[in-house]
Amino acid sequence: MPAVPAVLCALILFLAPGALWLALLRREDRAALAGDEAAFLAVAIGVASSSWVGLLLAEEGRFSLVRAALVVVIACVVIGALAGRRLSPPWRGLARAPHAWGTVAVALLCLGLQARPGEYLLGGRDPGIYVAAMGTIARTGGIAIVDQTVLSVPAEDLELFFRHPEGPDYTWGRFMGFPLERPQTGRVVPEFFHLFPAFGAFLFQAMGVRGALATPVVFGVLGTLAALFALRRIFGAAAGLLAALLLATNVLQVWFARYPVSEPMSQFLILTGLLAFALWEERRAPAFAVLAGSFLGLSLLVRIDSVLLAVPLLAWLALRRAGSGLRAREAAPLLVPFALLAGHALLHAAFWSRKYLLEIASRPYWQKPAAAWLLGAALVIAVVLAGHRLGPRIRARLQAHEGHTRDIVAVAGVLLAVYAYALRPALSAWAGADGNDAARAMADAPALRALDFHRLAAHDAQSLVRFGWFVTPLGLALALLGLVLALREWRPRYLFPLLTLAAFAAFYFYKIRVYADYYFAMRRFLPVVLPLALGLVGLVLTRMARGGGGRRVVAGGLALVLAVAFARETWPTIRQGRTWYREWAGAVRF
Repeated sequence: MPAVPAVLCALILFLAPGALWLALLRREDRAALAGDEAAFLAVAIGVASSSWVGLLLAEEGRFSLVRAALVVVIACVVIGALAGRRLSPPWRGLARAPHAWGTVAVALLCLGLQARPGEYLLGGRDPGIYVAAMGTIARTGGIAIVDQTVLSVPAEDLELFFRHPEGPDYTWGRFMGFPLERPQTGRVVPEFFHLFPAFGAFLFQAMGVRGALATPVVFGVLGTLAALFALRRIFGAAAGLLAALLLATNVLQVWFARYPVSEPMSQFLILTGLLAFALWEERRAPAFAVLAGSFLGLSLLVRIDSVLLAVPLLAWLALRRAGSGLRAREAAPLLVPFALLAGHALLHAAFWSRKYLLEIASRPYWQKPAAAWLLGAALVIAVVLAGHRLGPRIRARLQAHEGHTRDIVAVAGVLLAVYAYALRPALSAWAGADGNDAARAMADAPALRALDFHRLAAHDAQSLVRFGWFVTPLGLALALLGLVLALREWRPRYLFPLLTLAAFAAFYFYKIRVYADYYFAMRRFLPVVLPLALGLVGLVLTRMARGGGGRRVVAGGLALVLAVAFARETWPTIRQGRTWYREWAGAVRF
C-alpha cells in the first residue's frame, strides 16, 4: 500500500478509539490519569480495538487495512454522536505527569534494544506459522482459505495424495502449520488463535514482509510500557520504574520482542488489563472496569493459556464478596465484556482454531475419569454456595485473623519455592526421569516411582531453576522477598495481581508444557511471571532504599548488580563483534 493512505489508516486505527474513550471519561476520572498514562492508554485502546476489528473482518473473509479504518471511523462517529454533550477534549483535565521522564527513559531503552526485528520466515514452528498467517490474512482477506489444488483431485484418486481420506478432521497438513480440514472441503486454516496475526496483517498490507516481522516489536515496546504503568499503580512509582527498566534490559523481553511469537501481545493485553483493574479498584469508575474486562478478555483470543485468567478473577470475586460485600452490580462492568470476549474466543476456537483446541484438550494429563471431573465441579459449586451463604461469617473471620492468614501464605510460598528450586529437580534426577544425568539415578527408588517422579522430566522439574538462569538467582531471591513484603504490608490493590501471578506461576512451574529448547521454553513466563516477578523485586528494593543510610546503598548496589547481569546476558543478542545481531539475517532478501 502507498505510504500516505497507510499512515492515515494507522492514525485512525491506533489513535481514534483511545482518544474517543478519553473524551467520554468523566472529568473526575480523567483527572485520575497522569498525562503519560493517558497517552499510553489512548494508543493501547487503539491497538487492542483495531486488532479485534481486524480479527472480525478476517473471520468474515473481508479483511483489509482500509476497510478496518472505515469500520473504526464509523463506530467512533456513531458513538460520538450518541454521546453528544458528554464529549470533551481528551487532554482536558489530565493530572500532571511528574514521572514522565521515567516513561521517556523506558521507551528509549525499549526502542534501542527491541526495535530490531529478526527475519524468522522459514520453518513450521510457531514463529514461521505466525508470519505466514499474517501474509495469508493480508493477501486473501480471510483466516481460512479453500485450496483449489486440493479440490482438483478427483474423489477416486484421493488416496494417492492423502492417507486415510475418510479420517478425522485436521489429520492432514497442507503446509507446515497449515492443517487441512479434510480433502473433500479443501479448507486450510493456520494453527493457533489469530488475534496476533490479524494485527500483523495490517502491517503486512502496509509494508510487506518487513511489516509483519515488526509486529512483535510493537507489542514488545507496548508490553514493557504496560508493565511500567501497571506496576507503578500497583507497587508505587519508584518500584514500577525500577521494574520496567530491569524488564526492558532482560534478555527474555528483548529476545521475544524481536521474535514473531504471540506472548508479547499477551503481555501487553494482560498488563494493560491489570493497569485498568488497578484504576477501577482505586476509582470504582465503570469505564475502567469495562476497560479491564475488555483487555483481559481480548487476551483469550491470543493464546489458549489466557484462560488461566479466569482462576484469579473468580478467586478475587469470591474474596471480595466475602471480605467487603462486593455487589454483582458493581462487578458487572468488569465481567460482562470479559464474558462476551470469552464467548467470542469459544466461537473462534470452534470454527477457526479447532485443531489447536482439540490438540490441547486431548493431552494425557486431562484424561481423568468422569467421576473426577464431576467431583471437581461439585466442589467448585459447593465452595461458591458456601461463600454466598456464609459470606458475613467468612468476612468476620478474615478480618479477625487477616495478619495470621497472610503470614501462613508467606511461609507456604517460601517453602514451595525452596522445594521447587532445590528439592524437586533432585527428586526427578534420583528417580531417573528423562533429561537427567543417568549417573544420578538411584538403583532402587520405589517410593519415588510410586509418586510418579520417574515421569517428571528434567525440564519440568527444573522450571524454576531455569527461569532463574534468566533473572539470576539474586533476582529470584529478591522476588520471593518482595512477595513476603507485599503480604506483610498488605494493600487491597495487591490482591488481583498476586492471584494472577500465582495462577500462571503454579501452572508453568509445575509443567513447562513446551519442548525444552533453551530460549523457546522461557516465553511461557513472558506475559505474567517475568514482569510481576520484577515488580516484586522493585517493591523490595525501593522499600529497602526508604530506610536511608546503609540500606539505601545496599538497595542501590543490588539493583546495579541485577542491571549489569541483565545487560551482560542481553548484549550478545544485540551485538556480535562489530556487527548488529539479527536472528536469521538475510532471510527476507533470500
